[in-house]
Amino acid sequence: MPVTAPHASDRVTPTHGTKMSHTHRLRTAIMTALAGALVLSVTVDAEARRPLHEKEQRATLVSLLSAHEFQVNEGILRAIGPDTNRLLVHVSSDPNMRPSIRQNAVRSLVVFRSERTQRFLQTMLYDPDLSGTPHGTILRRQAMLTYGTAFRGKAVSALAHLARDADPQIREGAAQALGATGTEAARRILDAWLPHEPELFVRLAVDRALEAMRRIAR
Repeated sequence: MPVTAPHASDRVTPTHGTKMSHTHRLRTAIMTALAGALVLSVTVDAEARRPLHEKEQRATLVSLLSAHEFQVNEGILRAIGPDTNRLLVHVSSDPNMRPSIRQNAVRSLVVFRSERTQRFLQTMLYDPDLSGTPHGTILRRQAMLTYGTAFRGKAVSALAHLARDADPQIREGAAQALGATGTEAARRILDAWLPHEPELFVRLAVDRALEAMRRIAR
């Protein structure tokens, strides 16, 4: 088998052996340090991207919803983790949660226009456990508004039914939610409803919803 002679630049002479050995060790040490830093960087980056466990997601979500000046932020909600939609439904329906946290959870469902959200909001509109109490009325009204805003035409039929509810607070919420759908079907319902509504504050809500829809249409 032929043997290739080493290139002149690769030869190590006895007089420079110590110097070359030191340079080689130094280069090796530098490369090892760089490799270690790269591994650490990748590990830290992977940890940062690691999805939170469900308990961590719930704790983070509840902390967010507890903020005094909470605002719905889609980016933040989605960044919490893959279970956010399901956890929002759980928090919204948890009677042990503070009413303000439950309301913020219902508000946040506008981000998740899923079948899970749609079914839950439909159920919440008619939840007997929420009927006849101040906090229950607030939650039902929020559910109406979220439903109308998120699902638009799909929400009109259920919201129109609530326009005949015995509670004027619920009727007022239905008027606002119908306006939020921005649909022609909702506009016709509001138009027909307006002259027959006995409560002044509800008529004002119907009128404001119609006016908002007219401004958008211009």
